[in-house]
Amino acid sequence: MGYKDEVGNVSEEVREALKLCDLILSRIEDLPERAFEFGASVEERVTSMRQWIDEKKHVTPKMKVSLDNTYAGIKKWLREDDDDD
Repeated sequence: MGYKDEVGNVSEEVREALKLCDLILSRIEDLPERAFEFGASVEERVTSMRQWIDEKKHVTPKMKVSLDNTYAGIKKWLREDDDDD
């Protein structure tokens, strides 16, 4: 899962999108149990997007928005779980 292709560095936009995918995927396990379906959906969608971005060395504007919104959703779930304590 590298951020480089055979001809050198990929764009900063691609590198940031791949990092965000990795961050999202790493935070799924922190979600509360009641967010299981949300987490499973996120994992499937973000894994697919990450593979596409890594293969194509490109991220579309819609993908970037989707990743940003997905990460915001995860952060919201985690904040709400903290509020329950």
